[in-house]
Amino acid sequence: MKRIGIFGSWLFIIFCFSFCIINVSASSVDLKNRWYTDRTFPMNPESPEWMEYGLAENLDILNPPDDLLNEMTTEELASLMMNYPHLWVFTSYGFEQKDIFWSYLSDNCSIYNELMSREDGIECLMAEYLKTDFDAKLYNDNPCIIYGYNRDSNAEVFGCQLVKHMTSDLLEYNRYSDILNKVISLKSAEYLLLDDNYAKAYLSFENSCIDSNDDGYGFEAMDDAYDRMMLSDGFTSTGSPFLKSIQGVYIYFTPGIYHRYGTDTGCLQWYSGDYDEVTRESLNNSVAFPWYRLAQATPKYNCHGYAWLNPYGPTGYWMEPPILYMTNGTVTNVSIYSKQVGDTIVMYNSGGDIIHSAIICPTPNGCSGDYVVSKLSGRGLYRSPLSELMTYYGCAYYSVYRP
Repeated sequence: MKRIGIFGSWLFIIFCFSFCIINVSASSVDLKNRWYTDRTFPMNPESPEWMEYGLAENLDILNPPDDLLNEMTTEELASLMMNYPHLWVFTSYGFEQKDIFWSYLSDNCSIYNELMSREDGIECLMAEYLKTDFDAKLYNDNPCIIYGYNRDSNAEVFGCQLVKHMTSDLLEYNRYSDILNKVISLKSAEYLLLDDNYAKAYLSFENSCIDSNDDGYGFEAMDDAYDRMMLSDGFTSTGSPFLKSIQGVYIYFTPGIYHRYGTDTGCLQWYSGDYDEVTRESLNNSVAFPWYRLAQATPKYNCHGYAWLNPYGPTGYWMEPPILYMTNGTVTNVSIYSKQVGDTIVMYNSGGDIIHSAIICPTPNGCSGDYVVSKLSGRGLYRSPLSELMTYYGCAYYSVYRP
């Protein structure tokens, strides 16, 4: 990983040097005033004006006038933050220096400071992060896209690293644990498709995919708060491991209960066993719909375990239908017309039986309608149109819950 530090350092040197070129012929006042008409950044590194100002002037131009900043909605500010032209500076630091970036933002970006001061600032930022249309193939083909100015990749890295930054502070994590857990589950499913490359080092909530002993530039272990979030799963065993058939393959599970949302529900914790490669490939190819597969077929967890628990800890869970979680008063049943990204959907057959659970995800660019991420029983994890998933399971209607 030494190349990351060296490459990033050179980027930062070039970045700073560029601001030594000052052309006073352009008016920074005029650019600043554009905020009132355009309500967005007057320039970015691809603009001809970008090289005309020193660093201090550049940073000032990118801050909205105070009166406009105060009147902007939190949603508007969150959208601006995800497109802030200096987000790419994050990858100019080595990992051992990455915390400097947050000081850089707090010292120079009034949008970031305003968001951090608002009660709904983090929630709105997480909502914007979930809207990013992540394409793993793009990052696998060109992992160096994370370096330099690229609005989509800069926003993706910023969102991921903001979550890690939040989970490193126990008080902040406890305050926003519900939305952070939901974001981690949805985004982790997307990042599973990344190869072991530079991009994955920046787009992961887990330990480094690259050797942490490689010249000191590896991804360090998460702080205690994040470890507790991932490992303290609330599971209590009620018996010894036993064999259960999943897609014709016998897998060991431990029976027990899982305490969450203020109550207990029955579930099985994966103990040992897995598909062989032939079975896994067969199951991967058994879904007739042309859905985007986020993770390969596995017997370790089911749809309810994915949607209602944390599937990215050390084990997986086959959970019973979540009726006890849905009805104990700590989870909100919202109108299907008020659903939003991150909400949990429960699907029913015509007889009213619970058939499937899924999580609402962003609708991909160029598509329309509602999309969800869900685990198809013993098959894989898929992103699919909600309407097609209803057809797949033969479901007549659904309800929406907001943990």
